[in-house]
Amino acid sequence: MLSRLSRFDLSSLVFVRPCRTISVTYTIVQRLSAYEWHGCSRVLDDAQILNVARRLYALRSSIPLTREIHPRYCPSICSFTDEHSKKIDFTYVRPLEHDNMCVTFLARRNDSGQRIVVKFARRCGVEAHIFMAKEGLAPQLFCHQRLGSGYGDLALVVMEYVDGQTLYDLHGSDELPQDICLAIRAALDKLESESYIMPDLRRQNLMVTRGGEPRIIDFDWVCKEGSGARYPCHLSRDIWARSGAKEYAVIERIHQENMFQKL
Repeated sequence: MLSRLSRFDLSSLVFVRPCRTISVTYTIVQRLSAYEWHGCSRVLDDAQILNVARRLYALRSSIPLTREIHPRYCPSICSFTDEHSKKIDFTYVRPLEHDNMCVTFLARRNDSGQRIVVKFARRCGVEAHIFMAKEGLAPQLFCHQRLGSGYGDLALVVMEYVDGQTLYDLHGSDELPQDICLAIRAALDKLESESYIMPDLRRQNLMVTRGGEPRIIDFDWVCKEGSGARYPCHLSRDIWARSGAKEYAVIERIHQENMFQKL
């Protein structure tokens, strides 16, 4: 293998990124490493050749294992640590988004059977979530913990399950009732009282309980005004059109207000 790798010439230079694929109800592909340079462009290139050889050897050795059937239909994280440092095991029930990129799941605690929401996020306005939960305007937050570099620095977020419907499920693209708009305005004013901004104010991130009470259910990008927090580099066209923000723009209150006007 080493001799083959070392004989690459300039006509066969290539970047390779190893990936793993899982077939569940659809195909999931995850990166195993960054792009690897598989060319031979330096005189003293032993370290790079050995590095590539190790990765290819590991990949070849793992191929027989992929022929086994693994009963994994949900992410491998099946427990969280609560505020009392107690480990809580849970079982996934179903995804909560109608999308192959879903990262939010309905689950049940194994000890009590309580329904909970399990979510994976890169960032989360934890303080804002806790504040709004105390005000009765968000589900209770049970856990927020970083999963480490092995999971791309994702965070596990576990929260109370809200028995209700999102504004999108309730009203689609129809005009919202006046009482709903007033309730959302009051929730935004409550956030503003603590200098928080809700930069992703869309109907799918807002719920109404069976009792008609509003809840904010997505705090991924919620931040303090003036903190310098930014929108992601890859901003969806829907958010761009509603907020007026550009990709990687600093989050400002005007973005929230623009989205409220187009809610």
